[in-house]
Amino acid sequence: MGATLGLLLALFAPALLAGALQCPARIERAAPVMAPTHREGLLWEITNPAGDVGHLLGTIHLSSPEVTNLSPQLRAVLKGSTRFGLEVLFDAPTLERLGRSMWGGEAEGLRAQVDAALYRRTVELLAAYGINEAAAGQLKTWAVYTTLSLPAEQQGPPLDLLLMQVAQQAGKDLFGVETLAEQLAVFEHLSAADQIDLLRETVCHYDAQQRELQSLVEAYAAGDLARLYAEALRYDSPAQSRLMSTLLNDRNARMATRLIPRFDSPGTFAAVGALHLPGPGGLLERLTAAGFRVRAIDR
Repeated sequence: MGATLGLLLALFAPALLAGALQCPARIERAAPVMAPTHREGLLWEITNPAGDVGHLLGTIHLSSPEVTNLSPQLRAVLKGSTRFGLEVLFDAPTLERLGRSMWGGEAEGLRAQVDAALYRRTVELLAAYGINEAAAGQLKTWAVYTTLSLPAEQQGPPLDLLLMQVAQQAGKDLFGVETLAEQLAVFEHLSAADQIDLLRETVCHYDAQQRELQSLVEAYAAGDLARLYAEALRYDSPAQSRLMSTLLNDRNARMATRLIPRFDSPGTFAAVGALHLPGPGGLLERLTAAGFRVRAIDR
């Protein structure tokens, strides 16, 4: 009887397990290497070789009160600037294009791309974001992954948008460091397999990642750039490595190329994601190599 049961399990266990969500283990990567002078601070004074001064702020794309409470110092620096730059300017047409780009429809939407178990769990999680199954099934996989990488409840505009609103109200000249198309290409050019792997990692470890988001907020509020960088890059996978190569490395090079001419003139204030500042090939390293002096100041 025991042998018969063992044979039956061997034959049918794969089919029985097919409906279960298959989850990868999380693998921690080696601690990132950072220059000792770039470990603390989110607001940086950038001085070009001629002595003209601008500022670079590392942001976090969240709306937590600990993040969006702009200090008098930060407001004063922004007020004294001539022009304000953001990764992408979130005007109404840009937001509309972003919304349209997230839809894959019946052919390219989530329902058609992932297995039943991953789909069911993803739909359950998206409900907390106000996204029902009819909509979830037609979202592109990368759009679902990026949505679930954020907190379900956002309290007002994220820091980037808030800064842009302050700059607009103050009559600053605005510029975008990148285009929306360039940012979308980071995700659109991922293979379908990588998009599914990233979604699976996020869905399987959703609760842990949400707790880790709070750790990121705490590190950001403390101005601890080294901790923020290390926590954000703590876990690795083949799909994550390919994403980060484009998300950070390639974009850091592009951002530096476009920001250096901006900082050649005084009064430039640029705000980009904080992860673009430190580390090998980060903006602080690239600006220093281009002859700029960088100095952290109180935020």
